[in-house]
Parts: sequence; C-alpha cells; structure tokens
Amino acid sequence: MLTRVLLIAAVLLGWNDWATEESASAAAPVASQGYMDLSDWHMTDKDGAVRLSGEWLFYWHRLLTPEDRVDDPAQPPAVVAVPGIWSDYRMDGQPLPNIGYATYRLVVRLDPQMAAEPKWLYMPSVATAYRLWVNGELAAENGRVGTSRAGMTPRNVARIVPIRSTGDQLDIVIQVSNFVQRKGGLWKAIMLGTYSQIGKARELNVVYALGFSIGLYVMGLYHLFLYLPRRFDRSPLWFALLCFAVGTRTLFVGETLAVHWFPALTWELATRLEYLSANSAMVCLLVFVSMQFPGEAAARVRNLLLMLEGLFIGFVLAVPAIVYTQAMWLQETLIVLDLLFILYVTFLAAARRREGARVHLIGLLFILLAVLNDIFMYGRWLRSVDLSPLGLFAYLFAQSVVLSHRFAKSFAKVRNLSAELQQANLTLESRIDERTAALRHANESLREVNARLSQVEDSRRRLLSNITHEMGNPLTSLQGYLHAAEDGLIRGDEARIFGLIRQKIGYLDQMIQDLVELSRLETQQILFQYHSYPFHSFVRQLIEKYEWDVARRGVRFLVRPGGSPPTDFGQDVRVWIDPLRMEQVFVNLLFNALKFTPEGGTIALEYGMMREAAELMDGTRAYSAEYVYVSIRDTGRGIAPEELPHVFERFYKGGSRRAAEEGGGLGLSIAKEIVDRHGGTIEAISKAGEGSTFRFRLPLCREGEKKCEAPQRQREEDGHDGKDGCDHIDRRG
Repeated sequence: MLTRVLLIAAVLLGWNDWATEESASAAAPVASQGYMDLSDWHMTDKDGAVRLSGEWLFYWHRLLTPEDRVDDPAQPPAVVAVPGIWSDYRMDGQPLPNIGYATYRLVVRLDPQMAAEPKWLYMPSVATAYRLWVNGELAAENGRVGTSRAGMTPRNVARIVPIRSTGDQLDIVIQVSNFVQRKGGLWKAIMLGTYSQIGKARELNVVYALGFSIGLYVMGLYHLFLYLPRRFDRSPLWFALLCFAVGTRTLFVGETLAVHWFPALTWELATRLEYLSANSAMVCLLVFVSMQFPGEAAARVRNLLLMLEGLFIGFVLAVPAIVYTQAMWLQETLIVLDLLFILYVTFLAAARRREGARVHLIGLLFILLAVLNDIFMYGRWLRSVDLSPLGLFAYLFAQSVVLSHRFAKSFAKVRNLSAELQQANLTLESRIDERTAALRHANESLREVNARLSQVEDSRRRLLSNITHEMGNPLTSLQGYLHAAEDGLIRGDEARIFGLIRQKIGYLDQMIQDLVELSRLETQQILFQYHSYPFHSFVRQLIEKYEWDVARRGVRFLVRPGGSPPTDFGQDVRVWIDPLRMEQVFVNLLFNALKFTPEGGTIALEYGMMREAAELMDGTRAYSAEYVYVSIRDTGRGIAPEELPHVFERFYKGGSRRAAEEGGGLGLSIAKEIVDRHGGTIEAISKAGEGSTFRFRLPLCREGEKKCEAPQRQREEDGHDGKDGCDHIDRRG
C-alpha cells in the first residue's frame, strides 16, 4: 500500500517538471540543413509548441551577427545536431573542445496564418553565455559573449523571450561562448510557441521547484525544532540539514530560481553552491542513517566515505569551475558509493528486523532511482529532468510513516503500563487496608499494637505519596501526547492534516512570493521588458482573456471605450509597456473588483485616451498632457473615506472591505509599483455603499515630443542605453 501511495505522489509531483519540454509535440518537424519548415504546423492547442531541434548551421570560432556575410566559400558552415554539446561535433575528423565560441543559425518557415500572432521562445540553460537575434533584432542575451575567458561573463538562467514577426519566416542567430565549465553549446532544446504554451508551462515549472524548495525548508525547520528540546538525539538535526541542502540545490538547478531572485549572484558562485549542496546532502544522509541503525553501519566505512566527501567539498571550494566541473564523474562516483553503503546498511537492518527498516528501505530506493536518473541526465546518457527533490520527498514521506509508527507503538506501550500500574495501586491499597483492619482488630487493646498500627498507616501514606509522585512525570507526558493528538500534531488522519498544512503553506507561499515581488519592484531589481504596443488591441485582448472569469461569478461585465474630450481612438495610439507586468496590474484590479461585487452586480470597464487642457492668456486652450487610461468600477460596498488614502499600502485591509478580503493585502501595492515604473499613475475613487473605481493611466509616445520621460528613465535604470525612446517607437509603429 505504501509503495502505491509513493508512486502516485511521484507521478503527481513530478509531472510539472516535464511541463515545458513536453508541451512541445513529439510529432513536430525537425530542422534539416539549417532550415525548418513549419508552414503546415499550427501553433494551436492541437499542434502545440515545437522544439527547434535538428540540424543547425554552425560557425566554429566565429561570432557572427545577422548583418555579417555567412556565405563565404572559404569558411563554409558546418551542420550540427541541436541540442548537443561541442565535444559531440567533429570537424576535420576531430572532436571539438568544449572550450571556445561559435555561432548557430536556423531559418524557420511559419504558417502564414500564424505569422502575425505573438510568439515566444523558451531559452533553457545555455553553456555558458549567449546573444540571440531574431529577424535581425537583438531579442535576448545572457551573460556576455567573448572570445576568451577574460572577455566573457558566464550566466546560465532559463528564460522566455517574446519575439515579433511580421512575415512568415524567422531567422534565428545565436552566439555562444564557454570558457568556464565542462560542456559548451546549446545542450537543451529551444522551444517556439504561444505564451499560453511556453509561458504557462514555465510558470508550472517555477511553481513546482518553488513548492519543493519551500516544502523541504519547512520540513527542515520542523525537524530542527524537534531537535532543540531533545538535543541528546541528533538524528533530527542531521535530517533537517539534509532537507536544507536539497532545498538549496533545488533553487540552483532547472529554472535556477535563486539566480532570478538575486541577479547579483555570479555564475561561479551559483555553480559552486549547486555542487556543494549535493555533496553536503550526502554527508547529512550518511550521518543520519548511521544514527538510525548504529549496529549495522560500519564506522570505518562511514568515516572513509565522510572523509572522501570532505575532500571533494574542499576541492570544489579551492579550484575554479572549469576544474571541478570536469571532475563531475568523481562527484557522481562518490554519491553512488554513499548510496550503496546506505542501502547495504538498510538491507542489513531490514534482515535483522530493526524497527522501521523496511519502510526506510523503500524511501531510499526512491532516492537511489532519482540520483541515478540525475547522473544519467547530466552525463547526457538519458533525456530526463532533475528528480532528486522528488526522491527526497518520497524518502521524507517514508520517514514520516516510520516516526508515526514508532510514536503509536510508544503510545500504546505507555497506555498499557499506565493501566497495569493503576491496577497494582488498587490491589496494593486494598491489601494494606485489609491488613491494617486486621491489626487494629487484634491489637486494639494494646498501645504498642496501636503504635505499630499507626506506624503502618504512616508507611502506607508515604508509599502512596511516593507512587503518586513517581507516576506524575509519565502521566504528564501521556497527557501531553493526548493533547498533541487532539491539537492535530499527530497524524491520525493524514489526508486531513496534510490538506490543512497544504492550505496554510499555499497561503504563506503566495504571501512570500508577493512580498518578494513587491520588495524587488520597490528596490528596482526586476528588469522590465518594454515594447511598443497598440493600446486598443492590448486592452481588447485582456478583456477577451478574462471576461469569462467575470461571467462565471454571476457578475455583469460592461465594457465601453471612452475619452475626454472625445478623440479618435485609432490603432496607432501606442504605449511603451511591459505587457506581462501591465497584464498583472489589470488582473489585480479586475479580481479585486470581483472580490467585492456581489452576484448579480456589475463591473464596468472603461478605457480610452484623455487630454489635460490649460487655458492660455489669449483665451485659447492648449493640451498640456496626453495619456491613455483604464478604469474598473464595481458595485460593491465601497470604501470608507478614512480608508481610501491607505488602499495601496501593503497589508492594508480596511474594516469596510475586510470581510471579503481573502489575500495578503499586497495586490494593489504591486499594481501601484508597476504603474509607477511605467511613468503612470493609479488612483482609487469610492464612497461607502456606492462601489469603488480604480483607474490607472499611462503616457503616450508621439514622434518629436517628450512624452515618455518616466518610462525612458526607468529603462535606463534597468540597464538600457537610453537610445530606444519615443522616436524609436514611432519609427517601428
């Protein structure tokens, strides 16, 4: 039964880690001779995203841009398989080294009906820096590409890249350089698709990795708190350190969330932490298992393995990544030896019928399979994903079963002992009473006998007092265990307990994510991807995307274009925005309105272009400002006047709206920060009992006028050169 539960959990929890790659259909075309024909491939829910795998053109030791000549007969390109690393390729009969630089190129023919649709590229980990052009435009770069170690800056972060295509063809050029680690090149598949296919799949991967990491940290803290009051037993401490180590490694592999959160984290340090966390986890696992089964764990073998792990950790700390990544085979060998020793100890304990050994063995088998999978994956012998966090989850689940069984057994033993002791007390009191009565009856005429009887009575009382005193501590502990069971600390009903814990962790997870995002917005650590967008089309897309969410709540959704004074709202009205962030503002305001609008109520959305006019001395009027706006009005209970100035403050939940508030009070604060970063404004208008209106506005960009100074300044702070301002927008529009 336990094995079935673990297998089901593994399937459910491991699914998301395949999301990004498996969203691309296996039946998609493959590239041939640097060309991929997708003219018959519809990027819809039917066909899905596509891996840009197959034969790419390859220019070794040449960093070419789209403008460079690529048809030089003196230096013809090679044709290589992507994904793949450079040492897999051969030139002049010899394999290439993994140290160097090169340029990749692929031309993709699109379905003409999908040519104008927005598309996205998923760029996985690339070893170890790259620059990406699509149709001659620089779309993304990771690190700094160079022709030497001193000339490059390594960075290895998976990301999604929006691309614009006006025709039915994509010309993709990628420069790659690697002088820092054991593999170089495009060693993972690049994927092309719509945002719903690429972006959402990546979001699932992020949620998967973050959920595992938070779960492991919470489990580690739980065992750490178990250790603190009972420091004589150090096994919970080592188990907590094991959880922390694997939780940390989860943040540095796959989607590399730690590098996303901390952009200042260098590639060298991130890679070092990835390696150190893996070996530190094995050290903790060795010590923990040895403490669980001390009679079976040979001290000499364990100490030898710990010494070898310590030497490898020192090696990773002492040398650069180009050295210790080449020795990855040594790390994998050590991990396999550790696991074989642990399996031997557990098998021996199971054969000797040690308590919990069999369940312990099942959990270790999951870890062994996950580690072997990771070794084969990173050794490129198997196409898979990182499963070590999943293996540890199965192991933790098995440990929880062992601990629950031990506690239940101890609880039953204490209960039986208490019943036996209580029966012994009753028998003893009865015998003493009978003997005392007999003595009193036989010697009631004698003072000496009476004195003797008095002494016996005093002795009986002292005996009862001593028994009561000695039983106090075990009975108190038993009562504490019962209270713990009543309070839900004992997993009597695991499904319900885990459900409650999952709800609380989900709420905290969301609050943490919101706090992290708000803090990064306030400290300007998030790089915005600004683009010139037709405002009318952008808003209509959002309305079509979310109007069903409003309708299924039983709320009417009214949409009307507006403006003051009335102006021609043409498709050429453009704004300079990050579409993902502005969609986040729209969603926060819309769902905020849904929270406070009762069923049968109305949400009215108005959008348009407005002008602020000033009257001149000669009586004429001149327009001093020009902007677009979106207004969302609900028919809820409204906001009290004294609460209105505080609605955009973090964690604020006013009394008049507290009853309907379900979140952490961070959504409006995040929306305000995003609008501020776009040079716009956001405001709330409300009266108690009459509903609320939230409205944000953004400046326009007109050729020859300075209308985007705030967004332009923001882009310069985000790392742009400042040459991409309003004039550039109008030329492209």
